[in-house]
Amino acid sequence: MRRSALVGVALLALAGCATLRPLTAASADQEDYQTIRLVSGDGERLVAAQRYLVRHPDGAWAADVRAEYERAEAAFFERAKASRAGAIDYLAFLPAGPHADAAMAAVRAFDGHIADDETAHLVDAARRSTASLDAAAKERREAADFVLQSAVVLLTGGTLGRSVADNDALRDLLEGSRNGTWGGTPHRRVVDWSYLVPTRTGPEPREISVALEVEEDDGRVVRAFLRGPALFSRWLEADTARAVDDARPEDRAAAAVHARDVVSGVVEAQMPAATCGAPAEGDLFRRACKGVSIRVHQGASSGDTDTVTIFRL
Repeated sequence: MRRSALVGVALLALAGCATLRPLTAASADQEDYQTIRLVSGDGERLVAAQRYLVRHPDGAWAADVRAEYERAEAAFFERAKASRAGAIDYLAFLPAGPHADAAMAAVRAFDGHIADDETAHLVDAARRSTASLDAAAKERREAADFVLQSAVVLLTGGTLGRSVADNDALRDLLEGSRNGTWGGTPHRRVVDWSYLVPTRTGPEPREISVALEVEEDDGRVVRAFLRGPALFSRWLEADTARAVDDARPEDRAAAAVHARDVVSGVVEAQMPAATCGAPAEGDLFRRACKGVSIRVHQGASSGDTDTVTIFRL
């Protein structure tokens, strides 16, 4: 089915209201709203808007999303009912949408007949697909949260100079309940996630592998790492639900900026840029103050290991 830009323009127009919302909006509310802005395709945006309204009926952007959803969904159906493929397209995205019954009737009309069980199968398949996408989105959010939480604990949790046993937050990360690859427990943990990201050709599978590791000397942590292959690209991707190609220079640059900005924001209060060392050659970011060094390093080539390191000088 040929897609019109009108739905996308209408829903993306919601972005203009974002800065007017209170900064206290719940993180889940904001994340689901951001998804509407980031996904591509009319059907995908309608699904994202519908999901937002189900999860956040009284959310910070609920009134705007509801108004635009009602207008965009009606326009989507008007185009969809013009052909059998269009009606099926509508059902695939919105099996429980306001015009789902009308879309089913349109399919029957184009075919002359269609068995009720065939229609039911179509709707069931679409609903299963939606459930799978929801599960994959949960994995994506978990991956992004783990990377950020690990960075915060390492960089602001007084990690250096304490034992793992005396650092509850660090120990919890290293002893997490997820399946992982362990070595030197509780000093190392590697966790893998699989998730989906929306693309122009449909959802694509991705994997992210994150290693959290600490080194102790005389019972005290002296060095800690957060690293993984193409970690910064996968981190940006998981954080924004937008496909990132680690082989593209533009995407690698965006991933580098994202990693640098997050880390600098985390450590600025404790290690202000004005009083600390400048980035070293080959590093995206470096802070060296009071005998502690923090470095953010991106691998030289696509797929290489990216690393956030904190250590005593």
